[in-house]
Amino acid sequence: MANWQEKMSRGLAKMAMSNFTSVADALQELVDNPIDYKQGQPLSIQITHDQRRDLLIVESDGGRGMGEEEISVWLNWGEGEEPGPSDIRQYHQGGKAACGFLAGEVRLYAKKRGSEDIWLLEDENWASRSEPKDFGVPSPLSREK
Repeated sequence: MANWQEKMSRGLAKMAMSNFTSVADALQELVDNPIDYKQGQPLSIQITHDQRRDLLIVESDGGRGMGEEEISVWLNWGEGEEPGPSDIRQYHQGGKAACGFLAGEVRLYAKKRGSEDIWLLEDENWASRSEPKDFGVPSPLSREK
């Protein structure tokens, strides 16, 4: 296992986070990613806003999902697979930037299709950090309660 290491100038990351013109635009970015990666699988997307707790949850169920390796690639702003002809994605920065536009912190739970491992990437300073972050060596969440 390798470290989850964010790669990009945080100045450019902050610029990308400020490029959205509305909450709706940022939410569209978070919805189009699971659509691009559904790979013919059924997909459900639910957006919940808990105003009392100042919490926004975007949950997708289905599609390809992400495991340890995919999250590592996700942390590299601008890196990713070449888009297909019907894909919405282009620059591999929109979902990350939308997270920073919508909230100061990020909590990403992910599970790759066909795997039982659930991964958590958590950053309380996603939008405000001035330097890329080394998240350390990841390990799947424990299934014990």
